[in-house]
Amino acid sequence: MGTSGASGLKEQLIGSFTAEVMTKAPCPVLAIPNKYKFRIPKKIMYATNYTQKDNKVLEVLLKFNEVFNASINILHVDWGITLFTADEDYEKYKKSIQNHFKDFEFTFNHTAGKDISKTILEETLLDKTEILVMNPLKRKGMWNRIFEKSVTKKIAYHVPFPLLTIPMK
Repeated sequence: MGTSGASGLKEQLIGSFTAEVMTKAPCPVLAIPNKYKFRIPKKIMYATNYTQKDNKVLEVLLKFNEVFNASINILHVDWGITLFTADEDYEKYKKSIQNHFKDFEFTFNHTAGKDISKTILEETLLDKTEILVMNPLKRKGMWNRIFEKSVTKKIAYHVPFPLLTIPMK
């Protein structure tokens, strides 16, 4: 799908059709910004919060990546207060992924930031990422859907390169 992004009042009130589809579609969706010039990606980043569904998402991503043979960096953003206490979880997660996917060498990045979507976008720019991948998480409960904006939606409004969502139930 094409996307022109959204900001300010449009982002807060209306949103974007593409962002809405990306968070609700039962299948992978690739959103490509209007002004993006295609090039074969060398770097893909998967932003995760260490879900049990990551292995399934990564299996789909590796299949998608067979065409490009790009490197894949797995990013986790902590809120900052737990970064040092989460080292054990990070090492456990990293080992689990490496053991499950013995034929592919992922790189890992564990960082801190209070604004998750902003930190993800900053990390993609530092890494020179060419495709960002996310598993759009469903917001449960009316309160969460109204007051907690989806990280996937926020990123879809501002990402300057393709965003691939791979939903797993």
